[in-house]
Amino acid sequence: MQLKAILAAATMAFAVAAWSSQTDTPLPPHWQLESFGGTSYAGKLDMKTALSAQGAPSLQYLDGDISKGWGDLQQTITARNYAGKRVRFSAMLKTEDVLGWGGLWLRANNQQGKTVAFDNMANRGLKNSNDWQRWDVILDIPADAESLHFGLLLAGKGRIWMDQLAFEVIDRHTPQTMAGKPSIYLKPDGSVETLAPDEPTL
Repeated sequence: MQLKAILAAATMAFAVAAWSSQTDTPLPPHWQLESFGGTSYAGKLDMKTALSAQGAPSLQYLDGDISKGWGDLQQTITARNYAGKRVRFSAMLKTEDVLGWGGLWLRANNQQGKTVAFDNMANRGLKNSNDWQRWDVILDIPADAESLHFGLLLAGKGRIWMDQLAFEVIDRHTPQTMAGKPSIYLKPDGSVETLAPDEPTL
């Protein structure tokens, strides 16, 4: 009996250890992972670090030249309920050892697929290690917008998480996060590139 009890306890301890080590699971199917510019990123759903029971989608750098590329997670929805309105995309963000920058992003495309509104937090991207904090992207969606694309971006090394996402229409008393500013792309090497309105940033 004593030997059986020891074996049972050991088996249970092993099971707990195995479960606790599996903190990352595949992303839900509604999240699409993309890597650009010869870089490679991993997208995972972190259940241990998450604030919510649904888990925290995350991006982690694997390899590649961060001065030329980035990775993102994105979802695409119709703009039908948001065209002509001001919207706020917000989430809790956490970073670990980010060399470069990361943040939320939101883009509106018209019927021809052209970007008509965009903000990727390039003017306020997160660097280094930061504990959970809420961040917003607030953007006016033009009346001719057909689709909205939004998610998480990492242009550099390290890892970034997001949780407790919210997407809502707000009144125009709350200023846009990129209002009155050109499209600015902050490169991972720290240099800044200002783009014309019709040039893509992603």
